[in-house]
Amino acid sequence: MKTTAETQQDQRPRGRPRAFDTDAALDRAIGVFSVRGYHGTAISDLSDAMELTPGSIYKAFKDKRGILLAAFDRYRLVRSTKLKAAIAPFPLGRDKVGAALRFYAEAAHGELGQRGCLVVATAAELAVSDPVVAGLSLSRTRPTKRP
Repeated sequence: MKTTAETQQDQRPRGRPRAFDTDAALDRAIGVFSVRGYHGTAISDLSDAMELTPGSIYKAFKDKRGILLAAFDRYRLVRSTKLKAAIAPFPLGRDKVGAALRFYAEAAHGELGQRGCLVVATAAELAVSDPVVAGLSLSRTRPTKRP
């Protein structure tokens, strides 16, 4: 019969706990993928940008594609949150549309605008060869159906 300490030890995940901010690491990976694209990005590029060892990257994300998919989800979450915040103060639809257009116009210039849109870049580069990425890209660019 196992003691309480042995049972607790069996329930703990193996290895050390993750000691990095996943969101911050993914934000840095977004920058690399946006500039270099998926095929132009090496694990060493991601390791440098994310400030993680390759071993930590592989443990957390399995492979480069795993990082891309996690970064893609993070990018969409951050962008949609910022867009919602930009249009929230406006009660009228016309004003919401204007705020949304201003949001996208501001995002399209300067340093961020030069990097480009991760969704469009990913779709253009991988949609033909990766059905999962194609599905994600298309689901993020198509308008949602309303009941």
